[in-house]
Amino acid sequence: MAGVEVRKLTTGRAAANSPRGTFTFTGQRSGNAAADFLFGAPQTDQTPIQEFKGVVAEWRDGFFVLDNWQITSGSL
Repeated sequence: MAGVEVRKLTTGRAAANSPRGTFTFTGQRSGNAAADFLFGAPQTDQTPIQEFKGVVAEWRDGFFVLDNWQITSGSL
């Protein structure tokens, strides 16, 4: 027996470079950027942008051959 399988694999995704927004901590408030982060005092912040939706598709193929044979004609 032999056969071929060909299928189109489609994957959809929604993504943005910064889906949660961006925060910048420079140390302007406390003199230390890490301290500003711990205090939750960013220098600037930007709200999230709309996600971009896209689809990626590719063709997948597979070939197979099945050979069923036995050393002896009887069952073991």
